[in-house]
Amino acid sequence: MGSDPASAGGFWAQYPSIPAVRNGRVYGYSQDLMLHPGPRVWQSLETLAALIHPEAVAKSPSATVAERESHN
Repeated sequence: MGSDPASAGGFWAQYPSIPAVRNGRVYGYSQDLMLHPGPRVWQSLETLAALIHPEAVAKSPSATVAERESHN
């Protein structure tokens, strides 16, 4: 939780027995998109998908759409 993606590791570091913590697989993200669902809910899902499975999102059609929208 919070708005600083880097802060997630600090909180979870106190739980080294959790495999994700031990393997460095704890990620933070901006909470704004996650806590305020609306017409841009796809951005929340894309963020989570990129953290979980980055190679699949890098070539997805929605990533191309997001890139086009950001250039407008």
